[in-house]
Parts: sequence; C-alpha cells; structure tokens
Amino acid sequence: MPPKKSNLDNAYSNEARRKRVVRHHESAKEIVARNAAQRIRAAQSCAQESREQRDEHSDSSLSSSMGTSNLCLFMDKVFDSTNGSTINALDGKLLRCAVKNGSSHIQFWNEAIKVFKTMVFVSKVDGSAVRQPICVKNYIKTLESFKYLWLKLKSEGLKFLILRNINQDSLECFFGSIRSHGSRNNMPNCYHFSTSFKTLLLNNFSSLKSLGNCEVDDSVGALDILKQFLSGQNEIIGNDVSLNLGLNSFNVEFVKPNKSTVGEMTIGYVAGYIIRTLI
Repeated sequence: MPPKKSNLDNAYSNEARRKRVVRHHESAKEIVARNAAQRIRAAQSCAQESREQRDEHSDSSLSSSMGTSNLCLFMDKVFDSTNGSTINALDGKLLRCAVKNGSSHIQFWNEAIKVFKTMVFVSKVDGSAVRQPICVKNYIKTLESFKYLWLKLKSEGLKFLILRNINQDSLECFFGSIRSHGSRNNMPNCYHFSTSFKTLLLNNFSSLKSLGNCEVDDSVGALDILKQFLSGQNEIIGNDVSLNLGLNSFNVEFVKPNKSTVGEMTIGYVAGYIIRTLI
C-alpha cells in the first residue's frame, strides 16, 4: 500500500491537482499516454475530495476510498517527479520541477522505490496473488537510474537536471522517423540507419510521419533555413571600425573562403544549431 499522507502531500493543494475531464479523456480512440495521465490525476482530485469529507460523513463507501485516494496521489507525484520542465516548481507541484540541491526528488524516489517493490497484485476472480507487471519493475529501474544520473551529474558540477529533456518521446519520434523512412525501412542496419538519418536531416530534421501518442515537443526543422544556405552568394563585407588607440580608422575585410557546396552547408548547419541553442 502507498505510504500515508505526509507533509509533502499537504503541500499539494487541491486546486493544483485538479484536472478538467473533457471528451477526449473518455473516448477510447483518444486514450493516449498524455490523456491517460491527466485522467488519473482527475480521478485523484475527486478521490482527494472524498478523503477530506471523510470526517464529516460516516458513509463506509467514503472510508473505503482511502486506498484509491492514496494510490492516485502517489502516482501523481511519481509522474510529476519524472516530468519536470522548469527549474522552479509551479502551481504548488513541488516535484514537477528540475532535480537540484534542496529538492525533494531523491527522498521521494527512495520512498517510491520501496512502495513499488512491496506492491502486490491480485486476481479479480479469486483474489490470489498474480505476477507483478513488468511496468512496475521498469519504473523501479527508472527511478534508480535517475538517482544515479543526478548524483553523477551533481559530482561533475551541474546545478540542476530537467528530466523532461530525457523522456521517451524524443527518442520514440526519432527512431520512428528512421523506421518509417521509405515506408519499408523497418529493420535498418547501421548503413541504412546512417543514410536515412542524413536524408531526414536534409529534408527536415527527424520530421514526424504521424503524431502517435507523443506530446508536442515544440521542435522546428533544424534546417529550416537550408534554402538560404544553398542560394547564398559569396560576398565581401567591409566594416569601418574606430578605435581610441591614436589611430583614425582602419578597414577590416571579411572574405568568405572558397568552400564546396557541402562545406558551406556544413558550416551553415553548425552555426545555425549553435545560434538556436543559445537563443
């Protein structure tokens, strides 16, 4: 069973946990990972309201909802702790932020690993114990890996770690694009993988063939200004620079070196990537 309500639970306000349930949360055709997570959090919010009313009502059905309420709150915190996209916590979600010194992530992950290891699943037919699902074991490995990764990065001098940047969606989109290139590239070897990657790089860096169940990652084509690179003309840039060194002025000429088309494209791509990263 999940642990009892702690001080961290108290900090999770009802308003911060409340998620509005709309049509796509209930449609079987639209149940994807993002909607399922929101649906669990909506259920958690309702269960939490029932828990707060327990002291006012003696209905046994409200008392029996404690287990569901604790489980939903626990899973909500697990999702938050591995999906932070900002450095500081927002809207009262103390775990939905970057892992850093002073955050509660390591403490919560230690507790969560113990909870996952002690989870017991029973059959709906006769109540007998059944084998623990592989997803629970994998989540234990995920939390242990995040602990190791943060402690390693922290020892190297990093101040924080945003876990949203290393989630599954980015890798899933990338490898999905590789496999879908040419429609029949389902089992690419190393050579096919490298050639497909080059083609996707030139077309539109790992562009999606279908949205799948991934959230929008706000990415645009890494080579969205490729046309400018290909059609650019060699030009000499003159610039008069005044210096307070007893000199009047001098002229500086920047001459673009003669490069092949591939060389110019490479320089443009690397420069564009660096500028986009900095901006």
